Amino acid sequence: MRILLAFIFLLALPTTSLAELRLDPPQALVSRAEQGKNQLRDVLNEIDQNLTEIRDGRTFDTYFALMDRLQELGHLYDLDSIYPGAVKKVANRMVIKGVNWLDVVTSSKEKVLYYHRWMAEPQPAFGFLYAAALRVKEEENYENLKAAAINLQAALLMADEKWVDERSLRLLYRSTISGLAAKVLKKKELAETETEFWISKLYSAEAMSELVTFLQGQVYEIRAETKSTLHWATGRARLLDGQASLPTFGAPEALLSQIGDTAVDIVMKSFRFEERLTDEEYEGLLSVMTPRHFAALANSWAAIGKVPKGPFGAYYIQRAFKFIAKLEALSLRAEAILLSTAITEKAAAILGRQDKIEGKWAMKDASGMEWTLVVIHASDDLVFASFSDTNRFTHRAYYHVVYDMKRGGYIATERIIDTDNSPNLPLRFVPTGENEMIVEDLMFPRHAKMKAKRVQSFPDYIGAVTENAPDMNGVYEGEIVIPGGTRTHVTLVVTVFNGYSVGNMRFLNGHSNSTFNYGSPATDGSIYLTRGSDSYRASGTWMHLRGVLDKDGYLRGHTIYGHEGLVTQKFKLKKTK
Repeated sequence: MRILLAFIFLLALPTTSLAELRLDPPQALVSRAEQGKNQLRDVLNEIDQNLTEIRDGRTFDTYFALMDRLQELGHLYDLDSIYPGAVKKVANRMVIKGVNWLDVVTSSKEKVLYYHRWMAEPQPAFGFLYAAALRVKEEENYENLKAAAINLQAALLMADEKWVDERSLRLLYRSTISGLAAKVLKKKELAETETEFWISKLYSAEAMSELVTFLQGQVYEIRAETKSTLHWATGRARLLDGQASLPTFGAPEALLSQIGDTAVDIVMKSFRFEERLTDEEYEGLLSVMTPRHFAALANSWAAIGKVPKGPFGAYYIQRAFKFIAKLEALSLRAEAILLSTAITEKAAAILGRQDKIEGKWAMKDASGMEWTLVVIHASDDLVFASFSDTNRFTHRAYYHVVYDMKRGGYIATERIIDTDNSPNLPLRFVPTGENEMIVEDLMFPRHAKMKAKRVQSFPDYIGAVTENAPDMNGVYEGEIVIPGGTRTHVTLVVTVFNGYSVGNMRFLNGHSNSTFNYGSPATDGSIYLTRGSDSYRASGTWMHLRGVLDKDGYLRGHTIYGHEGLVTQKFKLKKTK
């Protein structure tokens, strides 16, 4: 078969190329060599002496293809007895010359391996790799680049067996094929199977680092309109990590750390642009992170400040809870507390809307004493509550309501848990149905668990106006109704800044001023304002205003009191400045 292929090459060769040589045609040389040992020796000498006269690769290949047959004849005639290693020596000198014509792109794998088989020393291998690197640098056709990769891979496997002691040469093979893979892998449009093919051709840390740096740049460039690219980036990061983590790769720690940094960036981008990652994608990204990356992600996550609204909010919170559990498992307690503090309060607002916790709830304890729980959304990411008996003897205002990520339900305290030794009595409530919940006063076991029913629902104005929303800053005047039905004239000053709003209300019938120090963003035409209090007496309850500014310049809405609930009569305040 080898001789047949050689003759086919010979027939395809232009006769003018052979005519210029002072060397018999290949078929004539083989015929002479088959006559005996001396004739074989003469044929080898003639080929060797005429190498410098061969001017093109096609002519060279027709003579180089004879080496297998001449080797067979050498064994047959015991040529080594008079001319030791003659065939191998001539073949090696031929390779040194012919490797300059060996095109790594257009040559078949069989041809590349044939050349390598006859290399008796590293010199022609270095020449082959130098030419291959230049060739693939210029090539842009994808199929040609893949053909080059297949050839280089086959040559690499042979080189590992052939030159065990030539470490620098074997590393050069790996560097060459890795450089080719890095070039192709910068094309994002590759199919999954093609990506895996090229990832498997990465053997050098330099090429891997080049690709990770490229990936980091791509992630940095992702914007809201291109957020679907995060899925491509996720897959690429996981594949790169899988290759770099192979025991045979020997990746430096800095490279693995760089991949982990990229994974952190991808997760944060997915949150920022509200792009859902599948469980497999998300867990895959976490799997490439070290404890340092977990800590970095926790700090970046906690710094976001806001929890996304709508369906993505629930997804976001679920991811956060699972991540906090992983932080605890890694003994990253400080980071776990930081993130849980940032998330659980926001989670109460997001999940609280789903659970419909807002409203006035009535219940009785085991002794028959009646109690009231009032829960409000103080803004789109804050929940306040108030717990009191119907006689107003006991009253507690809660300005810190969080979601219990371990057991579900909600925990209310007067403030964030800290080292202050003043009372901070917790209350737990868990919705059990559309209009039912279980309330537990955690500081007084005698109350045990009380079944509460909703007795009031509150109108929700957040998001009422989204287009051409009016400016909420200004002075408003008009009447509001306080508990008991008394109408009183008020002046309300509203200031909106940096995603928050505050207000000050002056009562004109003898009541003191009230400062509303908790406020919604007030950028959508609606406003929620809450007056807080540090007092635990019934008279120290919070007061809440919520309303919408209409096109006629009137702020219309409702007041809600912690110890009373909703005042059913709406207020109407005219914007005067």
